[in-house]
Amino acid sequence: MHAENGLSLSLTEVFEAIGKSDVLVLGFLHIAPRVLFDTRPGPDKPLFRMVPPARTPEERFAHLRKLRPGLTDPERYVFIQWPLGLTSLLTTEVWDQVVDHCVQAAGESAREDCEGILKRLRQLDQKEDREAISGESYRTVWPPRGRRRAGGPQ
Repeated sequence: MHAENGLSLSLTEVFEAIGKSDVLVLGFLHIAPRVLFDTRPGPDKPLFRMVPPARTPEERFAHLRKLRPGLTDPERYVFIQWPLGLTSLLTTEVWDQVVDHCVQAAGESAREDCEGILKRLRQLDQKEDREAISGESYRTVWPPRGRRRAGGPQ
């Protein structure tokens, strides 16, 4: 499978990485928050939530220590920067694999947690679409219609 930017993506490797992870962070190019799936057992149930981006794995580990005090650093930390849109995450069944991994670690209640996260991701995705169309948080490289650049064709 190839992303629009030419990157090759092996779904088999993605599925294997998800299955082996004890902490999975999922990121998107157009959505700032990341999704954290921490399936490590501990005094609390596993943790699934939206988190701010981290600049380095060390920064993410420090954040994990605050979120889950008493747990050691993860042994199998996986970060997936999903190169395609949210819809492709669903159509490729990657999201189903993540949900199944969470359910395996935390029971059926994890399915509800994941549904809530997916609902929020859809809201953020739609917001980005609206802002891209309206130009609210995006800028075009072309001048607005009706206005010509100085020295350009008239």
